[in-house]
Amino acid sequence: MIMTKKEINILIAAGEGLNLEFKRRMDSRHADTLVAFANATGGQLLLGVEDDRTISGYTLSNELKSQIEGVARNCDPPVNIELQEVQMDNGVAVTVISIPPSGQGPYRSTNGF
Repeated sequence: MIMTKKEINILIAAGEGLNLEFKRRMDSRHADTLVAFANATGGQLLLGVEDDRTISGYTLSNELKSQIEGVARNCDPPVNIELQEVQMDNGVAVTVISIPPSGQGPYRSTNGF
């Protein structure tokens, strides 16, 4: 699902919830979030957005794309994700990880969640 900066701003204004999380950046600890969304009704993880809704930015380089895909692949079973970088008005990018509902679960992360 392709998102626009207007849609990203609407999500940020609405705040975190059952299907939306904000993270400064991605690391392996966030596999739990991917698994939770996959086991539920799907969701979006916005990278480069602080808990207070400030956009700090997260540019999706090839290396970071590979890292994020690796975290999703290391879940059991692997979590399907869609990645997108959205350029915002303030000159920084937000990376969107969309996790569709699967029905394949239950999913588990390497952290045991």
